[in-house]
Amino acid sequence: MQKVGHACACCIGGWLVFPLTLWALGANEKYFVCNQKNILMGEAEAKILPCEGYPGDNKFVAVGCAINEESKREWTMKDFLTDATTAERFSRGSPSASGTGFKFKSLTGQMNAPEMYQCKEHARSEQVDPSCKPTKDKNGKTISCPVHTVYSYSLEWSAGRASFQCSESKCQNDRKVACPDLGKEISDQNPPYPDGLPTAMETKWASNPFSFKIGNTGLYITDGDGGTRSRDFKADKPLPLRWEKDGKDGTAGMDWKFMGTRINSVMDRGKQSKFDYSHTEIVGNYIQTCDGNDVVHGCVRVSFSYNADVGAAFIGNTGVGGKTEPMNMPASWGCPKSTWFVTKRLASKADIKPGKEVKEDIIATQNQKNESSLYFFRVVGVLGCWAAVYCCLYPIVAFFDIMEDYMAMVPCIGGCLSVIGQVVETLVQLVVCCMSCSFGCSAAFFTIAIVWLYMRPLQGILYMLGCLAVSGGAYALAHMAPKKEGKGQARDLNQELASAGGEQP
Repeated sequence: MQKVGHACACCIGGWLVFPLTLWALGANEKYFVCNQKNILMGEAEAKILPCEGYPGDNKFVAVGCAINEESKREWTMKDFLTDATTAERFSRGSPSASGTGFKFKSLTGQMNAPEMYQCKEHARSEQVDPSCKPTKDKNGKTISCPVHTVYSYSLEWSAGRASFQCSESKCQNDRKVACPDLGKEISDQNPPYPDGLPTAMETKWASNPFSFKIGNTGLYITDGDGGTRSRDFKADKPLPLRWEKDGKDGTAGMDWKFMGTRINSVMDRGKQSKFDYSHTEIVGNYIQTCDGNDVVHGCVRVSFSYNADVGAAFIGNTGVGGKTEPMNMPASWGCPKSTWFVTKRLASKADIKPGKEVKEDIIATQNQKNESSLYFFRVVGVLGCWAAVYCCLYPIVAFFDIMEDYMAMVPCIGGCLSVIGQVVETLVQLVVCCMSCSFGCSAAFFTIAIVWLYMRPLQGILYMLGCLAVSGGAYALAHMAPKKEGKGQARDLNQELASAGGEQP
């Protein structure tokens, strides 16, 4: 009964999924055509704009310029720490050091979640008996081998304060071995985070601009209408904490050197650390509360990210007063009215090219994305149609599977009959797979052709002719195949015998 229920559920699911897959396949074609229409209009009508001078309101333009320095803000620890005194101390820096404290200038800034060097528990499932193998009962249900959970422990950097699920004595002993400093202050627990340092749940790590200026055009890339155009310019590059303003790394926008001399690190092993100016030092791109050569349990470190883009490009509407907005696209090609606005990040000065080249780059990128999306979902849709039709026909396969189970129960010869049944079942699966492929793929291709026939008739006619040619070839091939004529031959022989008998005197 379990196999019968599974077959029925699979069949019903196939009938439900098949039309939905066809609809999604058609929607994908429509999305491609409508997006292609907008790309072609942008390529033909968007006016290339220089980086100087305001072009006027409500103009369809393509522009790529440096980000105006006025849009970049200066970030300090006051933007990230909850303790004002500690933040102020980090921002001032050391009078005796050559640095000017923690500050950097960037379009966006981000403090990554603090990490603590702590004892982490790892759980995995293992079989109680490694030699055990899964078996099946008389109903075909799989009987799994007994398993149990095995816990292991290690010291590692991790965000959030780790806790332990296992309280057995073996786990406690394993923790003491892997994490010898665990529990010296707080029994069998990791130390808490330092006071004044926010946890991942207490602060908004990233800050993104609502709008920023592009070149000297008087234009702003904004988040208008709840969009995320300026928020695409995220803080996604690690902030180097010892980079001086020499431009050797090819980045731009930072103008500081933080703490030019090593700071005394005070850390009582196993106790809560103090995250303040006097108890931290720079190790790589981290500010941490312990010496980089002696990382101990309870050490905390933080890192930052910034936006390294030097320019921005877009194709869209100049809007009113320089507040750019999506360009209104008219209804055509079977597509409704829509809006179109495309942005592109320019990561280096080499990316800031003449206006024509920037426009060509944006159009080429959009074409590539549009085509990649089209072919990816085409493949998924066609395979989905194939799978859905196979599910609809699965009861046929299940019938022969059940028959094979009954044949195996026949005394004495059940084993031989089971082998024959398995061969027949395999052949049936192949036949059903081929049938579902033929019908499912044909339906998918006809859906694609119909959408194109409606939206772009010339291309649609070519697609439809291709589908008809394939269908006609399959039909002709089916008629060319030899046919059995057993009954027909028997009737003809009887008629001949009857006719011959009738002629006898």
